[in-house]
Amino acid sequence: MHQNYITVTEAPFFAKGDGKTNDSAAIQSAIDYAYENGGGTVVLTEDRTFVISNILLRSHVELHFGDGAILKQTPEKDGYTKYENGHYIQYEPLTGHNQFREGIIWDHTWLKNLPFIYAPEGTVDVKITGNGTISMDDTHDCGSTVHICPIGFYRVSDYVISGITIRDYSSYAMMLFTTARGLIENVKILGFRCHNNDGLSLMNSHDIHVTGCTFNTGDDSFYIISSYNDARGKDTWWSSENPEPS
Repeated sequence: MHQNYITVTEAPFFAKGDGKTNDSAAIQSAIDYAYENGGGTVVLTEDRTFVISNILLRSHVELHFGDGAILKQTPEKDGYTKYENGHYIQYEPLTGHNQFREGIIWDHTWLKNLPFIYAPEGTVDVKITGNGTISMDDTHDCGSTVHICPIGFYRVSDYVISGITIRDYSSYAMMLFTTARGLIENVKILGFRCHNNDGLSLMNSHDIHVTGCTFNTGDDSFYIISSYNDARGKDTWWSSENPEPS
């Protein structure tokens, strides 16, 4: 297990890491290759800036930031993908701070948009590590920005998020919903934008260890909740339709 060590800028993936080219497809291909071959470590080359829209994290894969590597959200609104029926297809994310559905309050767009780094239901044994930075789009005003959560996990177990910095975020920084047996260590959350910038949101989760972190937020820094049938989760990447404790 985890015998593969893959550098995204090398063959056959050839991510550019030039701070301009959208490297989503190249990095996703490296993650998928590791997953399909029993797991492995996918390395973002040190001191490079990789512009992406969003990526899907897979079981038994570690996404490792080389020293100084940056994963940067594109300012463009196209190129966002979701995984359906074994294929990646493009979708149009919501822009702005809130979506508006009748009878629902605090219905933020990042509760609907897929996370920047997303581990979906059933994912196990994943890691995000290294001395690098997740840098969200800071080029638009709040009304025209694609607001997405930098790291979002749903029904994920046995995971590690370690050493990274999240900055320039305009959403909740980490949404770990219905997760189990996780370690969040030495993570820095800095430079919030817009409003409702919560740091770490743990919902319906258990056996999570949080240590050595620094959270500079514009709203709740770190909160633990249990939620049941939250209407905001209808037809999104997460749900609280089953009552579960934290």
